[in-house]
Amino acid sequence: MTRTRGKMGLEDFKRLVDEAGDYLVLLMLWNQGEPFINTDFVEMVRYAHSRRIPTLTSTNGHYIRDMDQARAIVDSGLDELILSMDGVDQETYERYRVGGKLERVFEGARLLYAAKKEARVRHPQVNLQFIVFRHNEADLAEAKRIARELKADKFLVKTAQVYSTEEAAEFLPEKEELRRYDLSG
Repeated sequence: MTRTRGKMGLEDFKRLVDEAGDYLVLLMLWNQGEPFINTDFVEMVRYAHSRRIPTLTSTNGHYIRDMDQARAIVDSGLDELILSMDGVDQETYERYRVGGKLERVFEGARLLYAAKKEARVRHPQVNLQFIVFRHNEADLAEAKRIARELKADKFLVKTAQVYSTEEAAEFLPEKEELRRYDLSG
């Protein structure tokens, strides 16, 4: 897959929100990339919030590094945050999130909970999302327990997306009800 690399600047974002703002019912701020890489991301959310546009994002959690960052996210007015937790131990997590650190995901969840508690607010809703693969499907119950322990607002189970029959054979869960594809023919 190839696509142009880059990031949107704050002024372009504001212009687009101003143009489309009256028609937006929800602004989903992610797609095939990590939103917090953009150093203007929190300000973008803050701007959308000032326009009364609900915001949702999805993150691998690696950029929620300290309490100041967690406070900034909470203070931005972000409505909902999906935090990806695709394993219950480092080895399983890293099969899909190559180079990722599961403990950073856990720490990001803890920091967000602490920042919300400190600010006495309920936003953003923090949902821990578990993408089910063949290598982690046995960990589903443990992942749900961890989500409760981390005080996630919701635990989401997502089916894996694959791009070839080879990937399907390697990654899709054994249990058919945990797949988004019918491989029967």
